[in-house]
Amino acid sequence: MVWIDERTAAWQRASGEVVPGSRHHWDIPLFRGVFDAARAYDIGDEVICSGSMWIARAATTQRPDEDGPGAHDWQLVTKRGAIGPRGPEGKSGVPGKDGTPGRDLTQMDHTGKKW
Repeated sequence: MVWIDERTAAWQRASGEVVPGSRHHWDIPLFRGVFDAARAYDIGDEVICSGSMWIARAATTQRPDEDGPGAHDWQLVTKRGAIGPRGPEGKSGVPGKDGTPGRDLTQMDHTGKKW
């Protein structure tokens, strides 16, 4: 067996020839990261878009959404949750060391040389 891409495999003879009719494509879920409008997606591709996770139901280049043109191409898997309340203010940390003194820019020309 030889893999043609991430989801497609076929039987291959010892000569290297792919056996006709032996190709098989699996529509298994593959996580593709954050949605990219410049990329084409295949059935089973999973993406994150606007904080929610979507899985492609068809080959598509549409942006995942619930009501727009991508509504039929994508299935919502996990919806982004609401933003929770702000937590209490934390304690102040220990003051750090003083930094090194900066350069005196009052006596420099535009090339950085002193005059």
